[in-house]
Amino acid sequence: MNHESRGQIDSLLKLKNYQKDPESNIWCRPEYFGIQYSDGDAVEKGLLEIITKANDKSVLSPQLRGNCNDWASIYHLSSSRANLLRPFRDKIRGSILEIGAGCGAITRYLGECGADVLALEGSPRRASIARARTSELENVTVISERFADFALDYKFDVITLIGVFEYANLFTPGDNPPLSMLKRVRSFLKPNGILLLAIENQLGLKYFAGAGEDHIGTPMFGIENRYTDASVRTFGHKELKDLLRAAGFRDSDFMGCFPDYKLPSSIITQSGFVNADFDASALASQSTAKDFLKPEYRCFSPELAWPKIIQNGLGLDLANSFLIAASQGDAGKTSNEKILGYHYSSDRLPELSRETIFEISNGGEISVRCRSLQQGESALSSKIPLNNSTLIFNIEPNITYSKGRVLSSDFVRIVTRPGWRQNELKEFFSNYLTILSKLAGKPGTLSL
Repeated sequence: MNHESRGQIDSLLKLKNYQKDPESNIWCRPEYFGIQYSDGDAVEKGLLEIITKANDKSVLSPQLRGNCNDWASIYHLSSSRANLLRPFRDKIRGSILEIGAGCGAITRYLGECGADVLALEGSPRRASIARARTSELENVTVISERFADFALDYKFDVITLIGVFEYANLFTPGDNPPLSMLKRVRSFLKPNGILLLAIENQLGLKYFAGAGEDHIGTPMFGIENRYTDASVRTFGHKELKDLLRAAGFRDSDFMGCFPDYKLPSSIITQSGFVNADFDASALASQSTAKDFLKPEYRCFSPELAWPKIIQNGLGLDLANSFLIAASQGDAGKTSNEKILGYHYSSDRLPELSRETIFEISNGGEISVRCRSLQQGESALSSKIPLNNSTLIFNIEPNITYSKGRVLSSDFVRIVTRPGWRQNELKEFFSNYLTILSKLAGKPGTLSL
């Protein structure tokens, strides 16, 4: 929404009896009281206070990252939330409808990309937090409304449905609420527009290993399909693909998010899962330790299971979460088939944050591209004051891809085998230090 289209949206909202609250700066109907969804009064009031006081409300804000001290604050304030949509940054343009904005973590990223965003959130308080997070972004409009009641004679270029589709049974009427929701989403989409959907995989490997169902908290709840017509529910790969097709989305590109879609550090494409020269299991395995919702005790080690799973073509089917780009077919393929995967180092100082892209080069080999995540950052190096010295961080824009054995897998294999000995770990770390010494160009200077 440029100035002209933003004015059009404002006029359409007024026609539908939405009013802009002068205090919270969000649009809402006078008779609307919100949905019953909250992280708790103390949590949400605390988030609003943190965001309101912050001078830097950006995605990579060190100020907000400094307030990440529990799961709720990490989920709503971590810079890693935005990683989910970074693979589609070139498509985040034009008019965007964000369904289920929550407290504005994704809204902020969409706005920083320059897109014209209409962020819809069912909870008035959470909508106020999202507005506070985007307070200086004129290209973001926030409305508090149930999606089932949302009425606007406007079509969007992009619609996001992130962490929302699993709640269809609770907030969407009809005999088949998930299908009804998808059809309603499509009704707001331009013919060549795309839907970006993220959701947990009902059959994700972490759940077989003993992780509780994310919304219910009970292990094996989703695996055993104990969902009811009145509960939250997730879906497997085929079922979700069939639902999208039944709703009129003829083209859907699935990606796997690791450790999940909430705070992804790695995203693997369909091409990446099936390319024999690309080690997708290295990204999947190493992400396991970063999962904030992993079970204390697991039935098996996912780190050791991923290589065999992907080798047998089951990587996407057992990915912990899905990121899906769906279209009605008029726009053609929504993703680049040459891209194999993405890896993000984003929970750092902005100057140190980096994106790594694995892709098939024109010559058919795997190439690795790296770039800074700082918005507008073109330099490939940063100088950061550190006590009385300076830390220099260099980004190599192109790196040679080497397929080999990930050292961390050797460590996991040792400590998960019955009867392992301390001398095995000593040998492992001695080998590790030898490798570090060679990389540092000073062989023999590091020792246990």
